[in-house]
Amino acid sequence: MEDPKFKIGMYFSTPKDFKAAARQHAILHQRPAKLVKNGKRRIRTRCEKPCQWEVYAAKVLRGPLTK
Repeated sequence: MEDPKFKIGMYFSTPKDFKAAARQHAILHQRPAKLVKNGKRRIRTRCEKPCQWEVYAAKVLRGPLTK
């Protein structure tokens, strides 16, 4: 992802893809972000001061419905 735009309901193929998008977003916008919590089912990234954003990703059992 060249310039990821996070929004509710986004899907990532793997945790690695989510981490790469979060890292790319932090680099492009020159924000000090870091992975705060990693587990088997959830990942959280937080921007440190001066910004105040967080982004969560959780494993879903089923992906988006397709026809």
